[in-house]
Amino acid sequence: MPAPTPKIRDAFARNWRATVVVSACVAWLCSGPLHAQPASSTTPAPALLDNMDNRAPALKLLDPVAGVRIVGQSIEPGLGNFGNASERLILAVPAGSSAQLAYDLPPMPASIEEVKLAATISCNRPGAQLAATVVLPRSLDPQTGAPRQLLIRSGMIAPGSVWEEITLDDMPAHLADHARVARSKYGSNIDERGAYVSQLVILAPGGPGMTELAVDQITVHGVLGTPGKPSARIAATDTPSQVVPAAYPSPIPPNVKRPAVPRIIQWQGEPLELLQKIGFDAVWMGRPPTASELAEATRLGMFLVCSPPPPEQLATTGLGPEFNQILAWDLGPLATDGDLELAHRWAQAIEQRESMADRPVLLQPFGMTREASRIADVLLIGRPTLGSTQTWPDYAAHLSQQRRLARLGTPVWINIETHAGPRFMAQLAMLRGGQGTAIVPASFNELSRATTAAFSVTPRGFCFQSHTSLAGGDVENQLRSLALELTNLRLGLAEPWLAAGKMATAAHSTQTDLTGMVLKAE
Repeated sequence: MPAPTPKIRDAFARNWRATVVVSACVAWLCSGPLHAQPASSTTPAPALLDNMDNRAPALKLLDPVAGVRIVGQSIEPGLGNFGNASERLILAVPAGSSAQLAYDLPPMPASIEEVKLAATISCNRPGAQLAATVVLPRSLDPQTGAPRQLLIRSGMIAPGSVWEEITLDDMPAHLADHARVARSKYGSNIDERGAYVSQLVILAPGGPGMTELAVDQITVHGVLGTPGKPSARIAATDTPSQVVPAAYPSPIPPNVKRPAVPRIIQWQGEPLELLQKIGFDAVWMGRPPTASELAEATRLGMFLVCSPPPPEQLATTGLGPEFNQILAWDLGPLATDGDLELAHRWAQAIEQRESMADRPVLLQPFGMTREASRIADVLLIGRPTLGSTQTWPDYAAHLSQQRRLARLGTPVWINIETHAGPRFMAQLAMLRGGQGTAIVPASFNELSRATTAAFSVTPRGFCFQSHTSLAGGDVENQLRSLALELTNLRLGLAEPWLAAGKMATAAHSTQTDLTGMVLKAE
């Protein structure tokens, strides 16, 4: 699963900071002068405002490079702070690259002098920034005959993870800087006169796994006008012509049962229907799901393992039937002693607001198995196997040791690698002289041995670790999908014995390193 992150600490830290800020504001109001300050009327209204809640997505991929693609794009009702919805994209972007997502401005291009662009976004990784496509009508490309275009970057990097506004202003200065660079590349025939903005562009950063970007609002301040013609302001409106209605998933269909031994895949933006065809019961989200994701899981009869809502949301809204498709609440890795208290408080908050008595809370301990088993209902255990020198009996012994350290009777889920991890890939790249590669997928034989070794601890679930999307058409992912499909078929056959079987006896062979177990199910 993903590398340890202080998820629990961050959630409570945000709640604590919010309390401190509110308390400080109340104290300031009580001690300050008791006369109202008039609202400023000098801030001009935006020339264009879009709350990104139309029925059709507005962003498109501009000049994609190798490996950059849109995996999913949708309008998510109830997401964000403006309007009724936000536009959400799931992107495959290699590390060191960025996806250029363009928003076309109205047919009348914006004159450059007074333009200020802004976008309210949320990205799951730092590095997003705002840019603009600027057209130079007096500078023609000799190859195409069309006016040259420059991508003007703001240079301001968004920290990520929360809703934030990114801006691009002082366009003449930015254009002058970029024009000097363009002259060194294309020659002196770069004329900035009459330049105008044709597109607002959001640069989404790349890295391991999927880049998730949500855009809540786009605003353009300035004058909109066609070059050579009088400019005119366009009245701003925050009411879209077609509003996306709020959608909430229906409860679990009565014929869909929760899997006794779920087969879970770490989600990287793949269509849920594709993962279901490979044989998975559930997906590991790593974050709270959106309304459309819950609805899609309900339609397919699949389940989700994800983070619970933050504590402040739990206190106000609770955990109602809209979360019926959640198989387990993931409290994240338990990496330090400081996480114990926070994990305990979060688990208590979930218990007080829980609407399903049998839904477990999950923790992934790192050296604190006993302590984690006193807080969580299920533990996730395991360690890397691909590229390792350990034998499979050694791996089974490690799982048995972790199982014995946990509180008696605590169920365990096993973490299984589906491809070599980042450290192995970094070492492989160094051996190849810095030349990276796609992934090194696990073979069916390796997956079969890893799951068989886990049978010794009678696991109640299997979590398959994945850092790249299975939706890719490359050979490595095709091989990985086939190996996972065969593994899931095999685990499906073993599910009755894993769910309710009891160990009858041990099986031995003439090979000293090959042993087995006999499970009996009524």
